[in-house]
Amino acid sequence: MNTDILSTTFNELMVEVPSGEIELRDDRTKQKWPVNIKPFLLAKFPITQDIYFNITNETPSIFKGDKRPVETVTWQEAVIFCNLLSEKSGLKSCYILSEQNVEISFDQTANGFRLPTDFTICWATFGNGVRTYTTRKYMVHIGFSEVAVGVTKNVV
Repeated sequence: MNTDILSTTFNELMVEVPSGEIELRDDRTKQKWPVNIKPFLLAKFPITQDIYFNITNETPSIFKGDKRPVETVTWQEAVIFCNLLSEKSGLKSCYILSEQNVEISFDQTANGFRLPTDFTICWATFGNGVRTYTTRKYMVHIGFSEVAVGVTKNVV
């Protein structure tokens, strides 16, 4: 996949999420705190197997199909995908990996692709206004519920 096609493909698949503020809470400590979210771009759909293959030359998914979402990748493999996608797009990689990818740090100054955080998922999912969310439960509901029951669907 050449850089022009890659750029066009991802520009069409991204949506701009505006800035805002959410309120998070920790149920263990009963503390709440506001989090300011800067505007960002987010993929409209999960990464499909054809895009993943074009970037990594790998096909890790169990449920095969070019337009089906990639599943069965680790967090580290997702980070590596983001860095490869950034490099192929001419952007600075967001993740710094140690040898054997054991330690991973995040470069906040980088302009490349990254995985969404709990905060950005909450904001993109539930929209504007100050709301309160408990962290760490939304990833399961948003990204993995269909895979957990043994079904995937075409996403594009």
